[in-house]
Amino acid sequence: MRTHSGLLEDCACRAGYYALNATTCAYCPEDHFCLGGEHIAACHNHSLTPMGSNHSGACTCDRGYYESGPDNCSLCPANSWCWGGVKNDCPVDLVSEPGLSWPTNCTCLPGEHYTNTQTGGCGGYNFPASALINGAGTVNTDDCPLCLSPSAVNIETTTQYVDLGPTTFGGDFSIVMWVKITAIPSGYAAIFEASTGGTNNAVLIQYISGSWRIYVTGTAASNFLYTNPPDVVVGEWRHYVFVFNGNTYTMYVNGAQHATAAMAAPVPTRLRTTMWLARHAGVSSTIRCNIADFRIYERALSASEAAAVHLGTALFNSDILDLTVSNQIGCYLVSYTTASMQCQVCPENTWCTHGISTECAPGSTAATGSDSQQDCVCATGYYGPAGGLCQECSVNHWCPGGTEMFTCAPGM
Repeated sequence: MRTHSGLLEDCACRAGYYALNATTCAYCPEDHFCLGGEHIAACHNHSLTPMGSNHSGACTCDRGYYESGPDNCSLCPANSWCWGGVKNDCPVDLVSEPGLSWPTNCTCLPGEHYTNTQTGGCGGYNFPASALINGAGTVNTDDCPLCLSPSAVNIETTTQYVDLGPTTFGGDFSIVMWVKITAIPSGYAAIFEASTGGTNNAVLIQYISGSWRIYVTGTAASNFLYTNPPDVVVGEWRHYVFVFNGNTYTMYVNGAQHATAAMAAPVPTRLRTTMWLARHAGVSSTIRCNIADFRIYERALSASEAAAVHLGTALFNSDILDLTVSNQIGCYLVSYTTASMQCQVCPENTWCTHGISTECAPGSTAATGSDSQQDCVCATGYYGPAGGLCQECSVNHWCPGGTEMFTCAPGM
Protein backbone atom coordinates (compact mmCIF):
# COMPACT_ATOMS: atom_id res chain seq x y z
CA MET A 1 0.00 0.00 0.00
CA ARG A 2 1.03 3.64 -0.37
CA THR A 3 2.96 5.22 2.52
CA HIS A 4 0.67 6.84 5.13
CA SER A 5 -2.41 5.80 3.16
CA GLY A 6 -5.69 5.81 5.03
CA LEU A 7 -7.67 4.03 2.33
CA LEU A 8 -8.54 0.34 2.40
CA GLU A 9 -8.41 0.16 -1.39
CA ASP A 10 -4.71 1.05 -1.27
CA CYS A 11 -3.97 -2.29 0.46
CA ALA A 12 -2.78 -5.01 -1.90
CA CYS A 13 -1.54 -8.57 -1.41
CA ARG A 14 2.25 -8.84 -1.52
CA ALA A 15 4.16 -11.19 -3.83
CA GLY A 16 3.65 -14.83 -2.87
CA TYR A 17 0.00 -14.14 -2.01
CA TYR A 18 -3.12 -13.37 -4.06
CA ALA A 19 -6.43 -11.68 -3.31
CA LEU A 20 -9.36 -13.95 -2.49
CA ASN A 21 -11.57 -10.91 -2.12
CA ALA A 22 -11.29 -7.22 -1.24
CA THR A 23 -10.11 -7.91 2.32
CA THR A 24 -8.41 -11.34 2.29
CA CYS A 25 -5.06 -12.53 0.90
CA ALA A 26 -4.31 -16.24 0.44
CA TYR A 27 -0.94 -18.00 0.32
CA CYS A 28 0.00 -18.87 -3.25
CA PRO A 29 -0.71 -22.63 -3.70
CA GLU A 30 1.68 -25.27 -4.95
CA ASP A 31 2.40 -25.34 -8.70
CA HIS A 32 1.41 -21.66 -9.07
CA PHE A 33 3.16 -18.30 -8.71
CA CYS A 34 1.67 -15.06 -7.44
CA LEU A 35 3.16 -11.66 -8.29
CA GLY A 36 1.00 -9.82 -5.76
CA GLY A 37 -2.39 -8.18 -5.81
CA GLU A 38 -4.98 -10.34 -7.56
CA HIS A 39 -2.39 -12.14 -9.70
CA ILE A 40 -2.25 -15.93 -9.57
CA ALA A 41 -1.00 -18.09 -12.44
CA ALA A 42 -0.46 -21.82 -12.87
CA CYS A 43 2.99 -23.07 -13.80
CA HIS A 44 3.42 -24.35 -17.33
CA ASN A 45 2.76 -28.03 -18.00
CA HIS A 46 4.83 -30.59 -16.11
CA SER A 47 6.42 -28.04 -13.79
CA LEU A 48 6.18 -27.58 -10.03
CA THR A 49 6.61 -24.89 -7.37
CA PRO A 50 6.36 -24.87 -3.57
CA MET A 51 3.64 -22.86 -1.86
CA GLY A 52 4.29 -19.12 -1.65
CA SER A 53 6.18 -18.82 -4.95
CA ASN A 54 6.36 -15.22 -6.15
CA HIS A 55 7.87 -15.40 -9.66
CA SER A 56 7.55 -17.57 -12.78
CA GLY A 57 11.16 -18.68 -12.52
CA ALA A 58 10.21 -20.75 -9.46
CA CYS A 59 8.43 -23.21 -11.78
CA THR A 60 10.80 -26.15 -12.24
CA CYS A 61 10.29 -29.13 -14.52
CA ASP A 62 9.02 -32.26 -12.79
CA ARG A 63 11.16 -35.36 -12.58
CA GLY A 64 11.30 -37.16 -15.92
CA TYR A 65 10.97 -33.86 -17.83
CA TYR A 66 13.52 -31.28 -18.95
CA GLU A 67 13.44 -27.59 -19.88
CA SER A 68 13.33 -27.67 -23.68
CA GLY A 69 12.59 -23.95 -24.04
CA PRO A 70 11.26 -20.94 -22.16
CA ASP A 71 8.27 -22.04 -20.03
CA ASN A 72 8.27 -25.46 -21.67
CA CYS A 73 9.02 -28.87 -20.17
CA SER A 74 9.32 -31.90 -22.45
CA LEU A 75 9.31 -35.61 -21.70
CA CYS A 76 12.79 -36.98 -21.10
CA PRO A 77 13.77 -38.95 -24.22
CA ALA A 78 14.95 -42.55 -24.28
CA ASN A 79 18.55 -43.25 -23.26
CA SER A 80 18.68 -40.27 -20.91
CA TRP A 81 17.52 -39.19 -17.44
CA CYS A 82 16.10 -35.81 -16.45
CA TRP A 83 16.29 -34.13 -13.04
CA GLY A 84 15.67 -30.52 -12.05
CA GLY A 85 14.84 -29.53 -15.63
CA VAL A 86 18.19 -30.80 -17.00
CA LYS A 87 18.55 -33.66 -19.52
CA ASN A 88 21.51 -35.99 -18.97
CA ASP A 89 22.56 -38.63 -21.49
CA CYS A 90 23.08 -42.20 -20.37
CA PRO A 91 26.70 -43.38 -20.70
CA VAL A 92 27.76 -45.33 -23.78
CA ASP A 93 26.31 -48.88 -23.87
CA LEU A 94 23.55 -48.00 -21.38
CA VAL A 95 19.89 -47.45 -22.28
CA SER A 96 16.71 -46.19 -20.61
CA GLU A 97 13.00 -45.79 -21.34
CA PRO A 98 11.55 -42.28 -21.97
CA GLY A 99 10.37 -40.19 -19.02
CA LEU A 100 12.84 -41.42 -16.40
CA SER A 101 14.61 -39.34 -13.77
CA TRP A 102 17.31 -41.44 -12.09
CA PRO A 103 20.84 -42.17 -13.32
CA THR A 104 20.20 -45.73 -12.12
CA ASN A 105 17.48 -45.94 -14.80
CA CYS A 106 20.34 -46.18 -17.33
CA THR A 107 20.93 -49.92 -17.59
CA CYS A 108 22.39 -52.55 -19.88
CA LEU A 109 20.31 -54.14 -22.62
CA PRO A 110 18.39 -57.32 -21.64
CA GLY A 111 20.82 -60.22 -21.61
CA GLU A 112 23.77 -58.02 -20.61
CA HIS A 113 25.23 -57.07 -17.23
CA TYR A 114 27.62 -54.50 -15.78
CA THR A 115 31.30 -55.41 -15.82
CA ASN A 116 32.02 -53.08 -12.91
CA THR A 117 29.96 -51.68 -10.07
CA GLN A 118 28.18 -48.38 -9.79
CA THR A 119 29.74 -45.94 -7.33
CA GLY A 120 27.71 -43.86 -4.93
CA GLY A 121 23.99 -43.62 -5.25
CA CYS A 122 23.30 -46.15 -2.52
CA GLY A 123 19.76 -47.51 -2.58
CA GLY A 124 17.62 -45.14 -0.53
CA TYR A 125 15.53 -47.99 0.84
CA ASN A 126 18.15 -50.71 1.22
CA PHE A 127 18.75 -50.75 4.97
CA PRO A 128 20.75 -53.70 6.26
CA ALA A 129 18.49 -56.24 7.94
CA SER A 130 20.08 -55.43 11.31
CA ALA A 131 18.62 -51.89 11.18
CA LEU A 132 15.00 -52.98 10.62
CA ILE A 133 13.90 -54.04 14.09
CA ASN A 134 11.11 -56.51 14.92
CA GLY A 135 10.07 -57.13 11.35
CA ALA A 136 10.02 -53.57 9.99
CA GLY A 137 9.95 -53.75 6.22
CA THR A 138 9.53 -51.63 3.09
CA VAL A 139 6.73 -50.54 0.75
CA ASN A 140 6.89 -48.78 -2.60
CA THR A 141 6.33 -45.03 -2.86
CA ASP A 142 4.09 -45.09 -5.93
CA ASP A 143 1.56 -42.96 -4.02
CA CYS A 144 4.23 -40.32 -3.28
CA PRO A 145 5.12 -38.71 -6.64
CA LEU A 146 7.78 -36.40 -5.17
CA CYS A 147 9.49 -39.08 -3.07
CA LEU A 148 12.95 -39.74 -4.48
CA SER A 149 13.44 -43.24 -3.12
CA PRO A 150 11.40 -45.97 -4.82
CA SER A 151 10.59 -47.54 -1.44
CA ALA A 152 9.90 -46.40 2.11
CA VAL A 153 10.40 -47.98 5.50
CA ASN A 154 7.11 -49.52 6.63
CA ILE A 155 6.30 -49.54 10.37
CA GLU A 156 3.19 -51.71 10.72
CA THR A 157 3.15 -52.61 14.42
CA THR A 158 3.80 -50.74 17.66
CA THR A 159 7.04 -52.69 18.25
CA GLN A 160 8.80 -52.06 14.93
CA TYR A 161 11.34 -49.28 14.34
CA VAL A 162 14.60 -48.44 12.54
CA ASP A 163 17.93 -48.36 14.40
CA LEU A 164 20.25 -45.85 12.69
CA GLY A 165 23.17 -46.47 15.05
CA PRO A 166 25.25 -43.99 17.08
CA THR A 167 26.02 -40.65 15.40
CA THR A 168 27.54 -37.34 16.51
CA PHE A 169 25.77 -34.12 15.53
CA GLY A 170 24.53 -30.82 16.97
CA GLY A 171 24.81 -27.05 16.53
CA ASP A 172 23.29 -26.08 13.19
CA PHE A 173 21.68 -29.01 11.39
CA SER A 174 18.54 -30.00 9.47
CA ILE A 175 16.46 -33.19 9.53
CA VAL A 176 14.55 -33.99 6.34
CA MET A 177 12.04 -36.77 5.62
CA TRP A 178 8.82 -37.76 3.91
CA VAL A 179 6.30 -39.22 6.38
CA LYS A 180 2.92 -40.87 5.99
CA ILE A 181 1.15 -41.59 9.29
CA THR A 182 -0.91 -44.77 8.86
CA ALA A 183 -2.50 -44.87 12.33
CA ILE A 184 -2.81 -42.33 15.14
CA PRO A 185 -1.01 -43.52 18.31
CA SER A 186 -3.07 -43.73 21.47
CA GLY A 187 -0.61 -41.60 23.44
CA TYR A 188 2.50 -39.99 22.08
CA ALA A 189 5.37 -41.39 20.04
CA ALA A 190 8.50 -40.15 18.32
CA ILE A 191 9.07 -40.13 14.59
CA PHE A 192 12.78 -39.47 15.28
CA GLU A 193 14.93 -39.71 18.39
CA ALA A 194 18.65 -39.25 18.96
CA SER A 195 19.80 -39.47 22.57
CA THR A 196 22.47 -40.63 24.98
CA GLY A 197 20.74 -43.07 27.26
CA GLY A 198 17.00 -42.62 27.73
CA THR A 199 16.07 -39.04 26.91
CA ASN A 200 19.36 -37.47 28.08
CA ASN A 201 20.98 -35.06 25.61
CA ALA A 202 18.11 -35.83 23.27
CA VAL A 203 16.64 -34.44 20.08
CA LEU A 204 13.12 -35.81 19.64
CA ILE A 205 10.47 -35.16 17.00
CA GLN A 206 7.32 -36.41 18.72
CA TYR A 207 3.73 -36.79 17.65
CA ILE A 208 1.16 -35.93 20.31
CA SER A 209 -2.49 -34.90 20.22
CA GLY A 210 -2.55 -34.28 16.47
CA SER A 211 0.61 -32.14 16.29
CA TRP A 212 4.36 -32.45 16.16
CA ARG A 213 6.32 -31.54 19.30
CA ILE A 214 10.05 -30.83 19.19
CA TYR A 215 11.81 -31.77 22.42
CA VAL A 216 15.46 -30.85 23.02
CA THR A 217 17.32 -31.67 26.26
CA GLY A 218 20.88 -31.16 27.40
CA THR A 219 20.74 -27.38 26.85
CA ALA A 220 20.38 -24.64 29.44
CA ALA A 221 16.78 -25.80 29.81
CA SER A 222 14.61 -28.38 28.13
CA ASN A 223 12.75 -27.11 25.09
CA PHE A 224 9.19 -28.18 24.30
CA LEU A 225 8.34 -26.58 20.98
CA TYR A 226 4.83 -27.23 19.72
CA THR A 227 3.76 -26.81 16.12
CA ASN A 228 0.17 -25.60 16.05
CA PRO A 229 -2.28 -25.88 14.43
CA PRO A 230 -2.25 -29.66 13.91
CA ASP A 231 -0.82 -30.63 10.54
CA VAL A 232 -0.93 -34.44 10.54
CA VAL A 233 -3.34 -36.23 8.21
CA VAL A 234 -3.60 -40.03 8.33
CA GLY A 235 -2.81 -41.69 5.02
CA GLU A 236 -1.27 -38.59 3.42
CA TRP A 237 2.40 -38.11 2.58
CA ARG A 238 3.91 -34.92 4.07
CA HIS A 239 7.41 -33.59 3.54
CA TYR A 240 9.05 -32.25 6.71
CA VAL A 241 12.19 -30.17 7.14
CA PHE A 242 13.21 -29.50 10.75
CA VAL A 243 15.91 -26.80 10.86
CA PHE A 244 18.01 -26.05 13.97
CA ASN A 245 19.91 -22.79 13.53
CA GLY A 246 21.60 -21.48 16.69
CA ASN A 247 18.82 -20.67 19.16
CA THR A 248 16.08 -20.93 16.55
CA TYR A 249 14.05 -23.91 15.36
CA THR A 250 11.98 -23.77 12.16
CA MET A 251 9.69 -26.39 10.67
CA TYR A 252 8.71 -26.59 6.99
CA VAL A 253 5.82 -28.69 5.69
CA ASN A 254 5.65 -29.45 1.95
CA GLY A 255 8.18 -26.72 1.23
CA ALA A 256 6.46 -23.92 3.18
CA GLN A 257 7.34 -22.61 6.65
CA HIS A 258 4.90 -23.97 9.19
CA ALA A 259 6.30 -22.97 12.59
CA THR A 260 9.29 -21.31 14.21
CA ALA A 261 10.35 -20.85 17.83
CA ALA A 262 13.25 -19.74 20.00
CA MET A 263 15.22 -22.32 22.00
CA ALA A 264 16.93 -21.81 25.34
CA ALA A 265 20.31 -22.58 23.76
CA PRO A 266 21.73 -24.21 20.63
CA VAL A 267 21.63 -28.00 20.47
CA PRO A 268 24.99 -29.22 21.85
CA THR A 269 27.18 -31.32 19.57
CA ARG A 270 27.46 -34.73 21.19
CA LEU A 271 27.57 -38.42 20.41
CA ARG A 272 24.01 -39.73 20.34
CA THR A 273 24.45 -43.37 21.31
CA THR A 274 20.96 -44.25 20.09
CA MET A 275 19.25 -42.88 17.00
CA TRP A 276 15.92 -44.27 15.89
CA LEU A 277 13.12 -43.72 13.43
CA ALA A 278 9.58 -44.30 14.76
CA ARG A 279 10.62 -45.08 18.34
CA HIS A 280 10.77 -43.11 21.60
CA ALA A 281 12.79 -44.34 24.58
CA GLY A 282 10.25 -42.93 27.04
CA VAL A 283 7.38 -45.12 25.85
CA SER A 284 7.16 -48.70 24.68
CA SER A 285 5.02 -48.14 21.59
CA THR A 286 6.16 -46.82 18.21
CA ILE A 287 4.22 -44.83 15.63
CA ARG A 288 2.82 -46.70 12.64
CA CYS A 289 3.97 -44.91 9.52
CA ASN A 290 5.96 -44.92 6.30
CA ILE A 291 9.21 -42.91 6.10
CA ALA A 292 11.14 -42.10 2.93
CA ASP A 293 14.10 -39.93 1.89
CA PHE A 294 15.37 -39.42 5.45
CA ARG A 295 18.62 -37.52 5.85
CA ILE A 296 20.42 -35.14 8.20
CA TYR A 297 22.24 -32.09 6.86
CA GLU A 298 25.21 -30.76 8.80
CA ARG A 299 23.98 -27.18 8.47
CA ALA A 300 20.79 -25.15 8.66
CA LEU A 301 18.90 -25.15 5.38
CA SER A 302 17.40 -21.85 4.22
CA ALA A 303 13.73 -21.39 3.33
CA SER A 304 14.48 -21.65 -0.39
CA GLU A 305 16.56 -24.78 0.17
CA ALA A 306 13.76 -26.36 2.22
CA ALA A 307 11.44 -25.73 -0.74
CA ALA A 308 14.01 -27.18 -3.16
CA VAL A 309 14.52 -30.44 -1.24
CA HIS A 310 10.74 -30.82 -1.04
CA LEU A 311 10.50 -30.76 -4.83
CA GLY A 312 13.74 -32.72 -5.28
CA THR A 313 15.18 -30.00 -7.52
CA ALA A 314 18.29 -29.66 -5.31
CA LEU A 315 19.80 -32.13 -2.86
CA PHE A 316 22.97 -30.48 -1.43
CA ASN A 317 24.55 -33.92 -1.15
CA SER A 318 27.94 -32.71 0.06
CA ASP A 319 26.30 -31.54 3.31
CA ILE A 320 24.58 -34.83 4.19
CA LEU A 321 25.74 -36.37 7.46
CA ASP A 322 27.17 -39.89 7.11
CA LEU A 323 25.23 -42.18 9.41
CA THR A 324 26.61 -45.27 11.11
CA VAL A 325 24.09 -47.39 9.20
CA SER A 326 25.21 -47.67 5.59
CA ASN A 327 22.69 -47.21 2.78
CA GLN A 328 20.53 -44.89 4.83
CA ILE A 329 17.34 -43.54 3.36
CA GLY A 330 18.09 -40.56 1.19
CA CYS A 331 21.66 -41.50 0.32
CA TYR A 332 20.61 -41.55 -3.35
CA LEU A 333 22.67 -39.77 -6.00
CA VAL A 334 25.62 -39.01 -3.72
CA SER A 335 28.73 -38.83 -5.94
CA TYR A 336 26.94 -41.03 -8.46
CA THR A 337 29.07 -41.83 -11.51
CA THR A 338 28.30 -44.12 -14.45
CA ALA A 339 30.90 -42.88 -16.93
CA SER A 340 33.13 -45.93 -16.48
CA MET A 341 30.33 -48.49 -16.52
CA GLN A 342 30.36 -51.04 -19.33
CA CYS A 343 28.10 -53.93 -20.30
CA GLN A 344 28.91 -57.43 -21.50
CA VAL A 345 26.90 -60.50 -22.49
CA CYS A 346 25.38 -62.36 -19.56
CA PRO A 347 27.55 -65.42 -18.77
CA GLU A 348 26.38 -69.02 -18.73
CA ASN A 349 24.12 -70.19 -15.89
CA THR A 350 22.95 -66.67 -15.06
CA TRP A 351 20.21 -64.34 -16.27
CA CYS A 352 20.58 -60.57 -16.58
CA THR A 353 18.09 -57.72 -16.47
CA HIS A 354 18.61 -53.98 -15.80
CA GLY A 355 22.35 -54.66 -15.83
CA ILE A 356 22.27 -57.06 -12.87
CA SER A 357 23.29 -60.70 -13.22
CA THR A 358 21.57 -63.37 -11.10
CA GLU A 359 22.74 -66.96 -10.81
CA CYS A 360 20.34 -69.71 -11.76
CA ALA A 361 19.13 -71.98 -8.96
CA PRO A 362 21.32 -75.02 -8.12
CA GLY A 363 20.87 -77.83 -10.64
CA SER A 364 19.79 -75.53 -13.46
CA THR A 365 21.63 -74.00 -16.40
CA ALA A 366 21.15 -71.13 -18.83
CA ALA A 367 22.80 -70.14 -22.11
CA THR A 368 24.90 -67.00 -22.45
CA GLY A 369 22.85 -63.86 -23.00
CA SER A 370 19.84 -65.06 -21.00
CA ASP A 371 17.53 -62.24 -19.90
CA SER A 372 14.83 -64.01 -17.89
CA GLN A 373 14.67 -66.33 -14.90
CA GLN A 374 12.58 -68.63 -17.09
CA ASP A 375 15.73 -69.21 -19.18
CA CYS A 376 17.16 -71.24 -16.30
CA VAL A 377 16.22 -74.88 -16.99
CA CYS A 378 17.03 -78.00 -15.01
CA ALA A 379 20.28 -79.72 -16.05
CA THR A 380 20.72 -83.40 -16.90
CA GLY A 381 20.08 -85.46 -13.77
CA TYR A 382 17.55 -82.94 -12.41
CA TYR A 383 13.92 -82.04 -13.10
CA GLY A 384 11.61 -79.14 -12.23
CA PRO A 385 9.89 -76.05 -13.63
CA ALA A 386 11.79 -73.52 -15.73
CA GLY A 387 13.05 -70.74 -13.49
CA GLY A 388 12.18 -72.73 -10.38
CA LEU A 389 13.88 -75.17 -8.02
CA CYS A 390 15.33 -78.32 -9.56
CA GLN A 391 15.25 -81.65 -7.74
CA GLU A 392 17.69 -84.55 -8.14
CA CYS A 393 16.42 -87.43 -10.21
CA SER A 394 14.97 -90.20 -8.04
CA VAL A 395 16.37 -93.73 -7.83
CA ASN A 396 15.25 -95.95 -10.74
CA HIS A 397 14.39 -92.91 -12.82
CA TRP A 398 16.19 -90.90 -15.47
CA CYS A 399 16.07 -87.16 -16.12
CA PRO A 400 17.30 -85.73 -19.43
CA GLY A 401 16.98 -82.20 -18.08
CA GLY A 402 14.05 -79.84 -18.11
CA THR A 403 10.71 -80.47 -16.47
CA GLU A 404 10.26 -84.24 -16.75
CA MET A 405 11.43 -87.35 -14.87
CA PHE A 406 10.98 -90.82 -16.47
CA THR A 407 10.74 -94.23 -14.83
CA CYS A 408 13.36 -96.78 -15.86
CA ALA A 409 12.13 -99.88 -17.64
CA PRO A 410 11.55 -103.03 -15.53
CA GLY A 411 14.79 -104.78 -14.73
CA MET A 412 16.88 -101.61 -15.20
